Amino acid sequence: MSVTTFKNKIWKKSRSGLFIFGFLHLLFEQIISEISESGGNFAILVIVNFYISRYFIKKQIFEKNKSIKYPILYGIGISLIVFSFRLLMGVLIEFFIL
Repeated sequence: MSVTTFKNKIWKKSRSGLFIFGFLHLLFEQIISEISESGGNFAILVIVNFYISRYFIKKQIFEKNKSIKYPILYGIGISLIVFSFRLLMGVLIEFFIL
């Protein structure tokens, strides 16, 4: 098995973790939208989170040649970190501006 094929298999499994977290993130944003009655376009937030997480995972796999033991959990974990950072930034901006 070539190195590229192995990396692609890891990426595909990591991508599954991104989709799992993306679905949960979409549900979270829908619930928050209903509670706050904002009605904003929250799907954009989920898509942005997906692509930022994708960038970091691909960089680890393809550029840094990192071996990932549990790629699905790694994908979920990176997405959770990106989501938490975005949430923290939003809270800090709300706190300091308002």
